[in-house]
Amino acid sequence: MVRETILLPGALVWVPRKAISIYSRPGHKMSEGLWDVGIITEADDDGNLEVLVNGNKEFIHTNFIRPLGN
Repeated sequence: MVRETILLPGALVWVPRKAISIYSRPGHKMSEGLWDVGIITEADDDGNLEVLVNGNKEFIHTNFIRPLGN
């Protein structure tokens, strides 16, 4: 069964700090320092997001972020 997550503006997400982060699980001891928490401010139909991370706007695709709490 495929688990689909809908990411809408206002959702909290894990945003990778480094490219290698996407191969790790956020929120675990071994991945400390690889992920930041962000809030989605805008989303488009192609999966591109504008995320507020540490007071800075970042533009990222949904493939590279993880929902917070999963």
